[in-house]
Amino acid sequence: RLYSAAEDQRRKQAEARESMRKEQAGLSSRPKMNARSREMSQGVEGLSSRAESLVREREARLEEARHFLEAREREEHHAQPSITAMAQRVERRPEDINRWDERRRRRIAEEQCRRAEDERRACTFRPELCSASERLARRTSG
Repeated sequence: RLYSAAEDQRRKQAEARESMRKEQAGLSSRPKMNARSREMSQGVEGLSSRAESLVREREARLEEARHFLEAREREEHHAQPSITAMAQRVERRPEDINRWDERRRRRIAEEQCRRAEDERRACTFRPELCSASERLARRTSG
């Protein structure tokens, strides 16, 4: 009696599975096409052949784009820089190069300082320290 309810439930589930299996056995696994769909599909390529042609077209476009980019890259590598007549007449001395390098280094240093200052300003957190930690921080920082 104790297990009779569970046995009844298992039996009902088995019967339901069996009836479902019988229903599915009677079903056709191939889809059927009605007359109107068959008429509409006349003259249309199959799905697999259409997909293959789309893939071939896409690959052809990609190949064409690659060739175009390669040709443009080859042209750019062979191009000569255009230098004005005035620039060709200018004589560069070592002092000019040193002065240019000094200005460049100064600009880089200024940019690094500016970035460090921006980063410092972005840090808005100020920890609350006890008196002992404040003394220790003052000793280590200066």
